Amino acid sequence: CATLPVVIAIALQSHIYNDWRHFYFLWAPFSLLAAAGLLALGKAGPRRLLAWSAAGAGLICVAVEMAGLHPHQHIYFNLLADRHSPSGLAQRYDMDYWNMSHRQALEHLRAHHPETMLYVSAPDLQKHWGILPALDRRHIVLSPPQKADYRIGKPFSMKMRWMSSRLVVYRCRAYGSAYCMVVAPRLIWGGGPSPGAEVYRAAHRSLVAAGKPAARANFDVYLKDGALHYVKEDCGPADAEARFFLHIFPVDEADLPAHRRKHWFDNRDFDFGWRGGYFDGKCMTQEPLPSYPIARVRTGQFVRGEGQLWKAEFPVGERPGKAAGGSG
Repeated sequence: CATLPVVIAIALQSHIYNDWRHFYFLWAPFSLLAAAGLLALGKAGPRRLLAWSAAGAGLICVAVEMAGLHPHQHIYFNLLADRHSPSGLAQRYDMDYWNMSHRQALEHLRAHHPETMLYVSAPDLQKHWGILPALDRRHIVLSPPQKADYRIGKPFSMKMRWMSSRLVVYRCRAYGSAYCMVVAPRLIWGGGPSPGAEVYRAAHRSLVAAGKPAARANFDVYLKDGALHYVKEDCGPADAEARFFLHIFPVDEADLPAHRRKHWFDNRDFDFGWRGGYFDGKCMTQEPLPSYPIARVRTGQFVRGEGQLWKAEFPVGERPGKAAGGSG
């Protein structure tokens, strides 16, 4: 029961759905095997003391670890699996499957902004918002991504969307690794958590004063401060709902991630709401470019299953430099 399913899966090279989830039934025979071993060791004098001492020590270690991780005692990880880089565990492992740390993130925001109405977006946020005290719930508004002042998520997904560490306002940590992050997306424009229309308005004036856009399409695309800025002068809700695509063609192919070299470009799809906002009937968003020399970019919007809505392509021909609020 404990070994045959694993041996068969390896021998047949079976496809395992959702990692090892389909093998969780092995926990029962492994537990029985451990119990049988414990009983066998405990039948005779010295071995009995050794067996029960080892079992007791294991339980004590788990209890101490849970107490030390409070209020994140639901987090677990076997450091024997990755002892050399514990600070990066959350980049490779799902340490908080049910997103329970989102409650602590909400409590942190309330503690640091007690008089502010907080507009927050995160996966599965409704259930964690629902167990907060009534006073806290009245100060937290569950918002769509494009209208949220704060977004909560896991580092491996948030890092792809928010390239600047200064956008991170809070981290939940365990085992030396940050497994939950709170970011303030609108900090990308140089404002506070709730900059308001004036911040976008000032950014828009700066772009227009800098010269003509690099491309004109459904959105005007400006290249400034190491980032692409997308501006729609007469913007409706549908304009920002479609997903943006961004294909970056480097001067040197070696700058590409290894898995993208066969395509000759890096792919950076993103949503408007990651760094976008609305003001005066307009809307604008931003996407930082990597710091390596770029030959050209291709960008536009698409709807899954329906194809591209528009696209534009133009040369960059230089190092983009450091993006405003970004890391390159």
